[in-house]
Amino acid sequence: MTAPGPEPLPLYLELSLLTRSSRQRTTIADAYRIGSHLVFQQTGGSVHAAVMAHAWCMSGNLKECPMATRIAGLCAAALIPFLLAVSSVPARAEDPGRQALENGIVKVKSAYPVDETIKRIKQDVSSKGIMFFLAVDQSKLASDAGIKLRPSTLLIFGNPALGSQFMTSNPIAGIDWPVRLLVVEDEKGEVWAVYNDFAYIAGRHGITDRDTAFQKASEVIASITSSVAK
Repeated sequence: MTAPGPEPLPLYLELSLLTRSSRQRTTIADAYRIGSHLVFQQTGGSVHAAVMAHAWCMSGNLKECPMATRIAGLCAAALIPFLLAVSSVPARAEDPGRQALENGIVKVKSAYPVDETIKRIKQDVSSKGIMFFLAVDQSKLASDAGIKLRPSTLLIFGNPALGSQFMTSNPIAGIDWPVRLLVVEDEKGEVWAVYNDFAYIAGRHGITDRDTAFQKASEVIASITSSVAK
């Protein structure tokens, strides 16, 4: 029958090893029967293992401590403050219904069919006092040209008092205004509201003096798409 392994060292003692004298570290290590050949058998996680390895090596056992173990321990000692800070921040669950892509595209999954999604977005735009300019039924245009396309409609709307500020900073920003929002159905039958991230647009045009306006635009588009979000 295999003898049970050594009792894992409590976390507060693990951390205290790094700030104690060599004699104190040796006493604590001996009390818990810690050795480099046992440390990495612990299941408490990499931070526990690396800290224990570091403590063993620094307690006067350098000759018995493998070089790889010493390096791992020293690296862990430097990373401990960072790891503790990260672990203290609660993980934020990703929202599968809202996807921000690297190319500046934001996709929001709709809880409604295409037509209902368009209707609700137009109603929300109107309720906010935003000007609605045009709805382009791309799938119909494709059908008229003999091309089969899944449901896809481009909605164009905006607030001149807000959007025009971007063009005073860089006239070429007009290529991205008014706001364009695409309502599209994918191959799975899921409906998405898709738009350009305003922070991405600001970077694209090198606009650095309209942070407040871009922040407002981001809040508005997020609010509009939330009216159909699943």
